[in-house]
Amino acid sequence: MKRSVLIISMFLSVVVNAKAQWSIIDTGNDSLRYYFQKEKPYEVYDYYSTAYRLQFNYKELYNDKELKGDLLKWLDSAEIINYDISSYKKMFLAQYDYNENQKTAFIKDYIVRVLKLNYDSVKAVTPSLNIYMDSAASIYIERYKSDLLKNNVLLPPYEAMRFLSKIAYPEVYKKIKDWWYQAGEPTFTKNQMDGLFSCMLMMNDPEAQAIFDRVIKKVIEMDGSMIQDKSFVSQIQGINNAYAVKKLVEILPLQNNIEGMAGDPLLPMDNFTYSVLKNIFLRNNMSVEAYRIQPTKPNKFVTDEEYIEHMRQHKSEIVQEATELIKKLETEEQYWVKNMPYNYVPDTTKVK
Repeated sequence: MKRSVLIISMFLSVVVNAKAQWSIIDTGNDSLRYYFQKEKPYEVYDYYSTAYRLQFNYKELYNDKELKGDLLKWLDSAEIINYDISSYKKMFLAQYDYNENQKTAFIKDYIVRVLKLNYDSVKAVTPSLNIYMDSAASIYIERYKSDLLKNNVLLPPYEAMRFLSKIAYPEVYKKIKDWWYQAGEPTFTKNQMDGLFSCMLMMNDPEAQAIFDRVIKKVIEMDGSMIQDKSFVSQIQGINNAYAVKKLVEILPLQNNIEGMAGDPLLPMDNFTYSVLKNIFLRNNMSVEAYRIQPTKPNKFVTDEEYIEHMRQHKSEIVQEATELIKKLETEEQYWVKNMPYNYVPDTTKVK
């Protein structure tokens, strides 16, 4: 009986502890504080990068001096280098986890070629040759580190920069603008928006906005013919601010056919633009009444053609809703926009 009570007690303890842990994880801002107290900066990032369901209050993060000090460590060059090397080491070792023959051959090569020892002799006296694995891998890791340190621009993971850009600390703005200048102010590579450029747009950098304004103007002048798939619309959505909504409204008239998912039929570009705007409205608790459409016949799904025709008929209402949202977002952004050093010009002679 006592043993049964003990087992039940232990089980309840595990459940209570698990619930306590989940309560910490579920609270977004507090979860970061909790993990920063326990882990190294980029171990916290590893946690954040897999915690997609967390909700963060970016304004509270902006005003939280303790967490600000912790989060800014993601921009520290030493932390970035250590994380990059650690990630490379994990990836390098992982390739041998499920291939014992390949692992044995790798260790054998190290023993014979580097240590200049007889493999069979070492094997005869060594309980497990796995003790040589880290040493064998360290040669390649040191080579990777050496190549890494030759780079003029050492960047954090993109999601780390993106998260910090959502908070929009002035220090983050200046650091990312430094990197953007050092990288040659890249904008797009093969239709993909450069990560630094995207972060500049997220933080309303006037120079980046002027460049993107020209891109949008050219796209409109060419009736969208230079756009091949919906990724362009999705990348504007990813900018995630009032400026992004403005740009989506500007491209709304474009109706050229583009790809959605691979293998799907081509659809008009505004089909995707309307859908992205709807998602943004929902995220900001705005009305989506203009989007509501009933099938023309009972028990029938709305076709793509019916959907886009309905959207176009209600375009003025949707644009009006977007205009209201732009005003709302611009007001909400003021707490960080007013502190941005937009007159900052990086010194391109500095590196890293």
